[in-house]
Amino acid sequence: MEEIKVRPEIVFFAKAMEKIMAENDKEKGDSWRHMPHDELQSLFLEEVEETKEDNAKLKEWIDVALFCMMIYNNTVGRHNPSQITNKTHKEK
Repeated sequence: MEEIKVRPEIVFFAKAMEKIMAENDKEKGDSWRHMPHDELQSLFLEEVEETKEDNAKLKEWIDVALFCMMIYNNTVGRHNPSQITNKTHKEK
């Protein structure tokens, strides 16, 4: 696979996403990996609605991005498992 230089802004955002994921590890773990597409999509749409609230916080946008990541990884992973690394988030 071609080496890709990751922009600092993407790394910064990915770290924010990982922080939220890690906070939910004990309760939810990687349960998203086995969720049907339509369930993830429904949860994604709920998160989008939460961004429209007057008191919406930046965390809501991170949640939206997390559901995008989950949907993308579940889709790519089902069709091209070799595209996703076997390392877990703990093997940094």
